[in-house]
Amino acid sequence: DRDTALDARLRAVTALYQVSEEKDNREIICQQTGLMDCLVKVIKQDDGEARVHACAALAMLAKTVTNRDSMARVKDLVITLGQVVGGTCTDDISVPLDTSAIVAEELAQMDGGKSEEEKEKGKEKGDKEKDDGEDEDYDDVSSEDDSYGSYTTLSSGSSMDSMSTGGEDGESCSDRSSLVSMDEQTMERDGADDHKVSNRKNSSIKMEKDSRKEEFTVRSRSNACAALIHLSKHCTVSDVLAGKKIMLKNILAVCVDFANPINTKCIEIICNLTRFPANCYGLSRSSLVTSTLVKCTKSKAPHDRLWALRSLQNLSSDSSSKVVLATTKVLTTVSTCTMRSNLDEKTAAVAILYNLSTDAGAVVPMTNTKNVVATLVHLAHNSESPTEIRRMACDALATIGLWLQTLAAEGKVPVGMKKVPLPSHTSTGWEKWD
Repeated sequence: DRDTALDARLRAVTALYQVSEEKDNREIICQQTGLMDCLVKVIKQDDGEARVHACAALAMLAKTVTNRDSMARVKDLVITLGQVVGGTCTDDISVPLDTSAIVAEELAQMDGGKSEEEKEKGKEKGDKEKDDGEDEDYDDVSSEDDSYGSYTTLSSGSSMDSMSTGGEDGESCSDRSSLVSMDEQTMERDGADDHKVSNRKNSSIKMEKDSRKEEFTVRSRSNACAALIHLSKHCTVSDVLAGKKIMLKNILAVCVDFANPINTKCIEIICNLTRFPANCYGLSRSSLVTSTLVKCTKSKAPHDRLWALRSLQNLSSDSSSKVVLATTKVLTTVSTCTMRSNLDEKTAAVAILYNLSTDAGAVVPMTNTKNVVATLVHLAHNSESPTEIRRMACDALATIGLWLQTLAAEGKVPVGMKKVPLPSHTSTGWEKWD
């Protein structure tokens, strides 16, 4: 039945997880045709312990570098893991488990391949033998001289009145009927009790599963996140992961869920995706990605802020993304981060401003955004700033100045104006008295 099949599936997935813990087994397991698809199907259809172990098995297999290429290209594997992380993998939970084919095959093996006609004949023969056997047993018992007496003895305490008023044969038949009736009532009562016990047992199992559902959900999300982290660290599949919009949407949703214990790991996944240059063009143009990273830079957790700033640093290093990222929101947030005490955060923030300053299209937004230039000047002249930070701040200011000079040099000189070398270093006033 269904419960038996679900239990067998859980045991199979658990065994697979335990086998995958051994390093030498992982590559062999991953090479088995259809096995990854089966794990994905288990994750989709089971929201209990089987999903926990299936996600854990995938996380173990993804730890082996040689498995990551094939795993990332398994149909729906990355998307399904992303949905588990985001808590949205509920679409296929209601799909019934079809066990009819499995049960039919097992029955055929037990019957030794007999035809339906042979099975029916065998069944009729068995029923006939059973009936004959029951008649023989009854005749043997009734032929004994003390058979009635035995019934009488068993019921003597309860049938004393009938024994004193009736004949000997009447007393025995009455007692026997009474006993048969009592036996039937006892069997019915026992059957009802067994049914109640079975119902209580099933109910207790269901209650136990329901009580652990939250635990299974947390463990599944954690295991799925671990699998995606391992995959995101592999360069050759980074573009595959970045192209899964559903997975990205779920990961980004968890990034800003600061109460979730795996939100930091989700930000790390995004950061790993930005390490691949080809991904930066699409990620930087996603308003959801940039807004999420900006929110994460304001998190109370230091690791959240650091992973978010490093992600923005990688995006800003892409030549096609600099103008896109040079917005007031991003620039204001990054300028604030440059004044933090954490050295890694400060270094990443200053690096972002320097990266953006190398594009002429970002110069005007940088000069128009409040405190950006002032922050760079402060860092460049602050003797307490680390050498690397001061160097990048000075380089950014020099680059901005060069772009402004270039823009000024490209201006058209009005006709008839006297040519004067620039800069002239002269000041002007309005109707000033000598």
